[in-house]
Parts: sequence; C-alpha cells; structure tokens
Amino acid sequence: MLPEEYEAEPKPMKGLRILRWPIAIALVLGIVLGAVIPRAFHHSPPLTKSQASAVAGALGLTLGELPSGWLSVPGASPIAALTGSGGSGAPSDSQRRQNQAIVAHFQACIGLSNARDRTFGAAGILPLVQVPSPSFFSRASIHAYEAGTATQYYTDPSNVAKDQAQMAILNYPVCLDQAIARMFALGTVNNPTTLAVPAHSVAIHAGEGAFVRSATAKFSIPNGSTKITLWLGVTLIIQGHIEQSLYTYSPIGPFPTSETQHIVDQLVKKIQAGPVSSLA
Repeated sequence: MLPEEYEAEPKPMKGLRILRWPIAIALVLGIVLGAVIPRAFHHSPPLTKSQASAVAGALGLTLGELPSGWLSVPGASPIAALTGSGGSGAPSDSQRRQNQAIVAHFQACIGLSNARDRTFGAAGILPLVQVPSPSFFSRASIHAYEAGTATQYYTDPSNVAKDQAQMAILNYPVCLDQAIARMFALGTVNNPTTLAVPAHSVAIHAGEGAFVRSATAKFSIPNGSTKITLWLGVTLIIQGHIEQSLYTYSPIGPFPTSETQHIVDQLVKKIQAGPVSSLA
C-alpha cells in the first residue's frame, strides 16, 4: 500500500487516456517463463506476443537498476500514470480536444506534419507489446523522486529505426517532454497548451550500439488553493526491437542527472545482454 500521506498527492492524469506511444495504456500480461531467449535476441526470429511480453517485462526497470534505498510502491501514483501501469478512465470531449491541441503543438515543435509524425501521428506503428514496470520511489513519501519504464517490443526493427530517425531531430526530446507534461496537466488547468513548461535536453551517455535521448521539464499545476511545482524527465533508449521510455518524476526538485545516467547504464546493459530468463 502507499503511505497514507501519499493520498494528498494530486492526480492530474485522472481521465486521460493516450492511445499512442510513449504513454499508451497497455495490458500487462502474466507470463510463465520457460525456453531461453538467445543473448542477441534482437537478431533472432520474431517473437510471439506472449514471448515479446516476457521479454519487455524482463527488460523493464527493477530495484536492481536503482540506487540503494529505493523501494517499489504498488497502486496508483504519478509515475504509474506515465508508464501506463496505473490505468485511466475515459477522457472527456474537452480533454480529447485539448490532447489534440497538445499533439499539434508537439508536431509543430519538431517540424513534422501529422501525416509524417511517428510519435502521435498517422505515420506511427504500434508495437507488438508494451509493458510498464512497477513504480519506484526513492523513499516512502510524497516528497520523493519517482521512476518507472514503459518497454515496447516491435516485430520489425526497421520500424524502430524509423522511430529513431525522428527521435534524432534536434529538439525532439524537449518537445516530447513538454508535450507529456501538458498531457499530465489535463484536467487540472483550463488550457494545457498554454501551460509554461521550460525544458532542456540532458546529456546522457549511451552504451555502444544504443541510442539515447533525454530531457527534463519543469511545470506547475493547481493543488487546492496553491500550486505544486513538478519536474518530469523522459529518457528514450532504443536498440534492435526495443524502444524503452524511462520516466522520472519529482515534486522536490530536478531529478539528479547522475542518477538518470546510473539507471540508463544498467538498462542499456540489460537490453544489450538480452533477458536472462526463459519462456514457455
């Protein structure tokens, strides 16, 4: 269970349901592990949906990739809303319109039309599966850093390569982080498209062969009669069949770049090695 004080945390994602990467809601499948996946699994024959679910689940964030002292917290949380593990209700007509406006703003930010945009637009290809990690907190309090991942497996790695080409656009991580922050604010502000979201790219070193882009954003949303300031980080890790989004969330200050780098180092190693597990 979440700490009692956590219940005071606002729930800005209530009612929001995004149907396209990177914060799509996905069903986490229960998989029984059985035959070994080859180390270079991203070069092996395409996986079945159940195998892909097991792979994506095995590659997600765990306590093993986090600094000492972190803990897994079940139940609804801001980070669960970002990774897709928290579920969501149906959006209102107003929220749909606002979401469309946020997407249009994102597409203008990266200089692509809806027809060419692979993130939220018509050019996008859905993954075979997307599996969210649990939610992780740096301590048992609402005043804590949070982290989680959403890991996708694509049957055809050429689609991943095309997504990567779009992610290589200079301002892409900043534009994406700002868009996600505005989506996060849906239902808490009258017009999220006008929400001020200062953001900047974060220099994260990638392991050989992996593609990594990262950004962090700061924004404020209403919290009763006052406002709460939040920091939201998005880091994209791409290799082979895998597209992974690492989300960090904080109500206490910017998430440390050194900790993001530590987590990314561990996730990249895991992706490159392939899951040390077996599939039924």
